[in-house]
Amino acid sequence: MRGTYRETGVKRVLIDAGRDLLPPGIDEQVKRGFSMPFAAWLQGPLRGVLLDRLSPATVQRRGVFRPQVVEWHVREFLSGRSSWVFPWLLLMIELWWCEVLEDKA
Repeated sequence: MRGTYRETGVKRVLIDAGRDLLPPGIDEQVKRGFSMPFAAWLQGPLRGVLLDRLSPATVQRRGVFRPQVVEWHVREFLSGRSSWVFPWLLLMIELWWCEVLEDKA
């Protein structure tokens, strides 16, 4: 067995197909995970979406969460005092609501 990748399988096919594009020895490195850049997305390209979809008016209109609590979590995240997790989850719930439930109401 070469490195940590089996001699056969989809990953082996992909590595072999991209051999000219990949750094030498890539298939001999230890496998490792990676983190998704949720915080960077919410502070960068998705900041406008976050602020729009979780605005006090939108949250009030939806009537599911307390606008003051949502606003606090968003503000704490954007100021760097808290994690991206709660704002991300609230945003995903809002987007899911719009996609799945809003058309059926």
